[in-house]
Amino acid sequence: MSRKSQGPNQPPELPPLVGNLPRTNVIPRERAQPMRYRLRFVHKNVWYYELTGDEATIGWGAATIRVPQVGGVSRIHLRLFLRNGRWCFEDVSTNGVWELDAFGIDTGQLARGVDGWLPGRGYRIGNIEVWMELVPSADEARKGFHGLIGESQAIKGVEKLIERVGPRDATVILHGESGAGKELVAKAIHALSPRNKREMKSVNCSDYEGELVRSALFGHVKGAFTGADREQEGIFDIADGSTLFLDEVAELGPRAQSELLRVLETGKFCRVGGHKDIEVDVRVIAASHQHLGDRVRQGQFRHDLLGRLDVVTIRLPPLAERLDDIPALVEHFSRKYDDGRGVKWSKHALAVIKGLPHPHNIRGIRNLVQRTLVLHPEVQVVEPEVLELGTESKPAKPTIAADDPNYIYLPGKKMFEIKAEAVKKSIARNGGKQVLAIDELEISKGTVQKYFQDKMDGDGED
Repeated sequence: MSRKSQGPNQPPELPPLVGNLPRTNVIPRERAQPMRYRLRFVHKNVWYYELTGDEATIGWGAATIRVPQVGGVSRIHLRLFLRNGRWCFEDVSTNGVWELDAFGIDTGQLARGVDGWLPGRGYRIGNIEVWMELVPSADEARKGFHGLIGESQAIKGVEKLIERVGPRDATVILHGESGAGKELVAKAIHALSPRNKREMKSVNCSDYEGELVRSALFGHVKGAFTGADREQEGIFDIADGSTLFLDEVAELGPRAQSELLRVLETGKFCRVGGHKDIEVDVRVIAASHQHLGDRVRQGQFRHDLLGRLDVVTIRLPPLAERLDDIPALVEHFSRKYDDGRGVKWSKHALAVIKGLPHPHNIRGIRNLVQRTLVLHPEVQVVEPEVLELGTESKPAKPTIAADDPNYIYLPGKKMFEIKAEAVKKSIARNGGKQVLAIDELEISKGTVQKYFQDKMDGDGED
């Protein structure tokens, strides 16, 4: 795109040289050097390249950073280089040099270039988007991807979808159980969008009875209903120019669904009791723990509204599908609630937590950790016996009989009881022969006799 071919929807005319760009937050080179930068590329997939030297080139040919050979990308397309502590990039085909402020970058902002333009955030070469961002610090890395904690394949798949859909302006449906982190995912999508300069707004549609949700969403005029003594804005007014997260969207009534469909299609709505169209620019992210397709088949949700919302659907895995993330989640909430005590969690305690049914997903882990730390402020290492499981995290019922020799029920038992039960079950598996149990458990005869003494005494009384 040349500077002279800009249409009405293109960015304003660009300055010919970097010297004419505003220079805010300019910092000395010695302060800029410790900051590490990386490039994030988006084209079908997302990949990163950390800038380690003073110069790099981007292209599909003999470039430092090679990208796919897609339409509009040259063999060597861009040259990046440090100048006075600031990253600059040069479009080799036009020789236009643009400078990037080296301070305060969050999700990335390359200066607008003549080859392509992403509003205030990135640069486009052909069909490939290039974003510059700071490499996360060790502390930030521990916090996870925009607050999402875990390294399991299930959560990494969600993160990849967020990275793809975030910079776009498409509507999104988030489907997942209660407590799975739907609002956190919505915030991550918003953080990666061009709308992130304004705060994301949220509303839970299930919080309102009947048609009151219409007033919450679209506002009302004076006299629209009993108690409406003045005109009131709705959440769509407040979210204009930003993102609106509609949680439990399946709970909307027929009229609210119809009005939501209209604002999604036209960007216009009327206040409850009013007739004047109000125009807004809002990106909608909807969420539900119910399958909206099932609601459509039951006649409870509009098919055309689902079609308008369902541009991209992201399924959030329940905690039961990402048990390997539990240690990281426990550590995260422990740091948040241990008042700086540096509390540790033993592997035995973590094993007990993994064995829970997790009906409340991540919210249940948070509650368990906070409750345990509050009720045991003296503990430095959490062991199974001090876990405060609570009513929402009671262990699942055994799926095999308690007298089965292969079954040991751990949660809620003290370590002595667990060891004693392990010895007794081993002897039962081995036909009552202590010698075989000693060999199986790799323990001494004295240990077997110690833990098995109660059973032997009981057998003698029979």
